Amino acid sequence: MTPSRDSFGMTPKGTPIRDELHINEDMDMHDSAKLEQRRQADLRRNLISGLGNLPQPKNEYQIVIQPPPEENEEPEEKIEEDMSDRIARAKAEEEARQQALLRKRSKVLQRELPRPPAASLELIRDSLLRADGDKSSFVPPTSIEQADEMIRKELLALLEHDNAKYPLEEKPSKEKKKGSKHLSNRSAASIPVIEDFEEDELKQADNLIKVEAQYIRVAMGHEDETLDEFVEAHKTCINDLMYFPTRNAYGLSSVAGNMEKLTALQNEFENVKTRLEAEREKALRLEKKVNVLTQGYQMRAERQLLPPIELTLKQMDTSGTELECFQALQRQEQLAASHRINGLWEEVQKQKELEQTMQRRYGDLVAELERIQQLIINYRALAIQQEEIAAKNRALELAEAAILNSEPVTPDEHGNSMPVGSSDKKVLEQQMDVDSEKVHGALPRI
Repeated sequence: MTPSRDSFGMTPKGTPIRDELHINEDMDMHDSAKLEQRRQADLRRNLISGLGNLPQPKNEYQIVIQPPPEENEEPEEKIEEDMSDRIARAKAEEEARQQALLRKRSKVLQRELPRPPAASLELIRDSLLRADGDKSSFVPPTSIEQADEMIRKELLALLEHDNAKYPLEEKPSKEKKKGSKHLSNRSAASIPVIEDFEEDELKQADNLIKVEAQYIRVAMGHEDETLDEFVEAHKTCINDLMYFPTRNAYGLSSVAGNMEKLTALQNEFENVKTRLEAEREKALRLEKKVNVLTQGYQMRAERQLLPPIELTLKQMDTSGTELECFQALQRQEQLAASHRINGLWEEVQKQKELEQTMQRRYGDLVAELERIQQLIINYRALAIQQEEIAAKNRALELAEAAILNSEPVTPDEHGNSMPVGSSDKKVLEQQMDVDSEKVHGALPRI
């Protein structure tokens, strides 16, 4: 029968002791506390037993003297190599190894020159097959034909090896991710094996080629030609080269007929058209993929991002127009400011001159006022003196009248009769004349 309790109850709770990995996390706190105490007790017992097994200390000493080194023996000093020096040495060794491998490669790879496409390899392979088919059992091939065949075979093997070991275009990333190990094994197995030559042998072959090239130049009368002329001739030959579908081979267009040229151009046009159609289909597929990936971004940009950007651009345009207007106004104000400053300066100078003139006139008027006031004071003093003189004259007249009425007339020494006191009257008149002259002399002349 199925037990009434949960089936998990039949399983033991776990390792009671030494649960360092905390496997039994679901046990209750009471059990875990007990287990922790037991674990601590076991640790103490193990520590005590381990310390008890230690040997007893001994007070024994042993002195060992190192023998003196011999005279001929040189002490070896082993210094551990620094990590940076080790890395630099390993890097230099790796670079030297790569340079050695690079020197063993073909000149095309060393100079990073463009390599022929796969179609050229097919043409070389087809030419070798046609040459094998054209061989006759009765007429043996000449030495030049044999050498040409050997060169083409070696060239084909070298091109296949370089294209397989050093491909021009890398494979897509998806193909690299899937089964990279199998792909590497398959690619290593598919690389054609070519004969490995030493550097000395390659240098010797290079010298032989140079000697043969110099011999051909001398034989053809081109020993005085420069490198630029050879390059120009090579470009001319390359431009003259054309693929003829009727022959299924390349040839010189300068020696071909018009029909062959027309057929070659039509074939080239069809190839370009086919390639263009393939590129167009590829572009359409890529455009669809791009639309699928960017449609959400486009909608978000049209609805959320473009309106504020357009508003900002409008504000920038308006601000730019206002800035140009204010800059033009500033230039005009700067031009007019000089004229205004000069005008104000002239006005200030005129005002200063006017103030100076008015100050001088004011000074003259003040002096004139003081002079007139002094004249008024003098006239007032003269009027007072004249009043005093007039008063004295009246008093004198009254005195004379009184004398005339009271005193008798007595004759003078000549026998003329004269009133008594006439001398006194003359003295008074002379004194009045002197006083009037003093008053007139004191008055300023206008």
